[in-house]
Amino acid sequence: MTNSNPTEVSRRGFLVWLGGLGLLGAAWQTGHVVLQFLLPPLTQPQPEPVRVGPPANFAPDTLNFVPEAVAWLGRDTSGFYALSAVCTHLGCTVRQAGLQFECPCHGSRFNQQGNVLNGPAEAALAFWAVHLDENELVIDVTQAVSADTRLAV
Repeated sequence: MTNSNPTEVSRRGFLVWLGGLGLLGAAWQTGHVVLQFLLPPLTQPQPEPVRVGPPANFAPDTLNFVPEAVAWLGRDTSGFYALSAVCTHLGCTVRQAGLQFECPCHGSRFNQQGNVLNGPAEAALAFWAVHLDENELVIDVTQAVSADTRLAV
């Protein structure tokens, strides 16, 4: 049976139109999400130094994760140091794995000096400055230092 009135839409035509509209909406949303993933935001929050507490709170020969700084605060015989916990491959947070650090996202491994043991990361982890302010340790994530820099306390 065919429609005699050309302005009437058949049920099948309406469902095809509705399905096309749904596909268009899904494609729009997917494209939006993909673009957000691929393009960085136009403004980035500026990192600030992070206060972590008095030196007495950190025992010798320990390594403590500081989430506010996304860094590992270590204390060895030479003093305090801060090692970035941001993987240099795609920015995932590395975790401690024995005497090494590993990226849970893509498997990069780093030694205790932040050097790459295996990729896909190609650059070493950064070390941040640590200083004392009013008897409180501060990790300065705006100031990179060499891997052998320590704050003697």
